[in-house]
Formats: sequence, structure tokens, C-alpha cells
Amino acid sequence: MRDQFTFKQKPTGLFKWFLGMPRWIFRLRLGSMFGHRFVLLEHYGRKSGAIYQTPLEVVVRDGDTYTVCSGTGPRADWYLNLKARPAHGLWVGSRLHRVEQRFLPDEEAGQALADYEVAHPKAAKRLEEAMGVGYEDIGVPRIEAAQAIPMIEFELAD
Repeated sequence: MRDQFTFKQKPTGLFKWFLGMPRWIFRLRLGSMFGHRFVLLEHYGRKSGAIYQTPLEVVVRDGDTYTVCSGTGPRADWYLNLKARPAHGLWVGSRLHRVEQRFLPDEEAGQALADYEVAHPKAAKRLEEAMGVGYEDIGVPRIEAAQAIPMIEFELAD
């Protein structure tokens, strides 16, 4: 079923620059202005070993546990980097935390997607548009849609 979901493309140009803006806000130690809606992931390059930073929207927050998704699918560089090596850390507000990461199974990812749609309907619609298709349009169950939008849970370890 994953083949039914086609991602338009990875962000480029001005749009990529705009998506990266939160990175600079976090670097200025002003990440608290995002509340708990955005975090900054620090991860290792799977080939270079260098540390990269990727701003991510939080899909679900439960105490010290943050769930994020790969809105551009399982081929996003940061997601592939996490598959190769665990995250270096997660910036929440103005503080870098060590984290334990867990890739959500499809059933949990489907439920997280449902919770996200209820909490943030406009953003959920934009996510579906970025994928190029909404799962309601093609009759695909939410769990199969979640397979195309991998989700990772980070629990703060400190």
C-alpha cells in the first residue's frame, strides 16, 4: 500500500530555507517561543558522521515523550540517519536533552495520526497535500496511510 502514496518532492529553494528557520531560532536559545509544538532534532549523518539539526513539528506530546513524523516519507535524510544511528539529542525550548528513540509500529502511528488530525486539522490537511494524496480520497485505512508517514517517539532521558 505504501506505493499508493507519492511524495511530491523534498523541499527545495525558498521553501526549504523557510522550513529551516526554526533551526536558527533554536540556535539563539529562543526555542521556548515554539512551546512544545516544535523541537530541534540533532542527529548524525549516516555517511559523514557529522551532526545535523532538523526542526520538526510535534505530532503528539505526552509529558516528556515527543512523537514526530517524517512528513516527506521514509526517504527523508534525517529519518534515514536515525535508522542508521540513534539521535544525538533533542532541543526542547532552550535546552538540549538526551533521548531514547523508538520507531512507532503502524498501529500506534495510525492512532498518533488520528490524534494529530483532531488536534491540528489544518496542519494535517497540509501534510496530506505534501504527500500528494489524502488517504480518505483513495479509501486507504489510516494505518496504511501511517506507513507512508513514519513516526518516531523520543523520550527525554535527562
